[in-house]
Amino acid sequence: MSTLPNSTVIPVLKNPNADGDDASTPSISYAAQTSWLQNQSIKDNILFGSEFEEERYNAVVEACALLPDFKIFEDGDDTEIGTRGVTLSGGQKARVALARAVYAKTKVVLLDDPLSAVVSAFHLCGYA
Repeated sequence: MSTLPNSTVIPVLKNPNADGDDASTPSISYAAQTSWLQNQSIKDNILFGSEFEEERYNAVVEACALLPDFKIFEDGDDTEIGTRGVTLSGGQKARVALARAVYAKTKVVLLDDPLSAVVSAFHLCGYA
């Protein structure tokens, strides 16, 4: 359940020149307060159908503080989530969902308090 109608949503403007600036580029990605993930690998959840770009992916994973989690999981970012795989903590889910919104080639990211489940999010602030 989103708090969108009752809360302040923070729009974050990305660098429009970094991802291209044409009419085919979606304009908004969204990170909700309540994270949702698909029963796929962590990597597939972040890519969400987008083309894999190694440099971009690595930067997003680092910015969203997922590298320590990948070291814990036997299959790293190829770890399956859900019924056939691991159960992530609330903070891990939130950071994967945030990574998906950041990785998306959009001009704006709407943040609806996506880090409410993260105990200590201060280390993420330097990457906005």
